[in-house]
Amino acid sequence: MRSILRFLRKDPKSAIQAVILGAVGLGALLTVMTRYGHPNSGDLYLGLILALLGLLAISLSFDRFTHMRKIEDRLDEILCQQPSVYVYKNSVELYQKGRDAVKTNTWDCVRLYAPVGLWDTSKEKQEWLAALADALRPGGRVLKLKAVFGFPPSGYLPQFNSDREHPTCEVVEREHPIVPRSRLRAQLQYIQLMLNLFDTSNEMELVMEQRRRAELHFIPPVEVSPGFGVIIFENKFSRQVCIAFAKGENHYLVDSGVQIGNLDQLANPMVDWFDDTVFKGATGDFVLQDLDGNCTLSKQWEKVMRYYPPDIQAPYEPKRDPVATTA
Repeated sequence: MRSILRFLRKDPKSAIQAVILGAVGLGALLTVMTRYGHPNSGDLYLGLILALLGLLAISLSFDRFTHMRKIEDRLDEILCQQPSVYVYKNSVELYQKGRDAVKTNTWDCVRLYAPVGLWDTSKEKQEWLAALADALRPGGRVLKLKAVFGFPPSGYLPQFNSDREHPTCEVVEREHPIVPRSRLRAQLQYIQLMLNLFDTSNEMELVMEQRRRAELHFIPPVEVSPGFGVIIFENKFSRQVCIAFAKGENHYLVDSGVQIGNLDQLANPMVDWFDDTVFKGATGDFVLQDLDGNCTLSKQWEKVMRYYPPDIQAPYEPKRDPVATTA
């Protein structure tokens, strides 16, 4: 039925001609049979021939449309596989492209590496993360997310003991902290709002097919980490790699970037680098949320906060609307 509707929309002229010819044939046949009651063999054969010609015209037109449709699909697949390069002049273009990607295309997996900048309160970044989280819902266009987020540098030195099972942390304040305490606490609260967009702790009772498949890792706060990020969109047709970086005065926030599509020489090493070096290697022990429910944001948040002094630590709170909160 859908193919027939596409036929009518794509090639209405051929469809109308075929329908008219078929209708004339059937009409002639019905007219002869109802008006004359017992038509002679010539009239009956004429009506049958016209009806068959109409049906043949419809069949040929539909077959032609189906063939052209297959050709168009194949051309789309070939075009999707052609290498492409796009340069982002600013972060607005970068986040807009990300929103468009998760709203218009279907992705088997989106990989996101954001070691800095999650605490940036820009509206564009909020909308990009919100669109990504919405696309992860059942029926959405993103089937899986693997993300690594960084936390803001504090100017405080966490010192852990040697007990890996029950580690404790003593935070030593530097003489000149990087950011004021009040600002740092506000950054942590804002990060929590962004992470809550992907919180699946209330979905653990659902079957796997109804959960959002979002795996989140984190990078402990480091003092020197220039603005840099990677987004990898992957489906069965293509891999799109977006590399974002900072070149302005604020080296913590990305403000430009480049997207390279369908270039396996770049995409394959980038996927391997993310999966093996970053996700399983460097951040394998720093899990914010997994797929099985063993690690949830509410539980793991306390571990992240141990890198900060007690009076700065922001407690975990229920989900709120980040746009409304920061407006």
